[in-house]
Amino acid sequence: MKKIGITGGIGSGKSLVAELLQVLGYPVYNADERAKFLINHDLIVKEQILDLFGEKAYLNGNYNSSLIAAMVFDNPELLIKLNGIVHPAVGLDFNRWVADLNNVFPICFKEAALMSSASKKNGLDAVIFVYATEEVRLSRVLNRDIERNTDQIKSIFNKQKSTEQFREIANYEINNNGQMLIIPQLLNILETITS
Repeated sequence: MKKIGITGGIGSGKSLVAELLQVLGYPVYNADERAKFLINHDLIVKEQILDLFGEKAYLNGNYNSSLIAAMVFDNPELLIKLNGIVHPAVGLDFNRWVADLNNVFPICFKEAALMSSASKKNGLDAVIFVYATEEVRLSRVLNRDIERNTDQIKSIFNKQKSTEQFREIANYEINNNGQMLIIPQLLNILETITS
């Protein structure tokens, strides 16, 4: 079974591509959603987060995401430590998910904002980059996340890979700038992967 990554910056439309793949019948692993689940339910992950941030990391047993986000936002070292807890747990969870698919599907997909090029280390055979300009992405996120302002969104942009960095790790690219149909691009990529 081939394992394909789907990545792109905030507002690029990678979740839309993932949803289209699910409609087409392909299994898709959402790394961000699973990370949230593991942070709240995996006892080892919770213990490590409590060790790093203290008791305030969880309120009434629930992850205090707004506090942790504020703590790591301008503290790269703390963010690296948090990622060092969450990313390996997500990697193991993804491997279990793939094993549970039991090679029933010819391809499965992993949607994640943070991704490296396909390799044995991350278990991916290829990576699809979903592209949109910063202007388009900003407009989408402002419309979607009403609690965020332009400066906050641009700060997130600055913390994510640049278009050039995404292209360096990608084997395929989908243009989601609003000027090209996504489905034909996706079907062409699927045909290439499966042939």
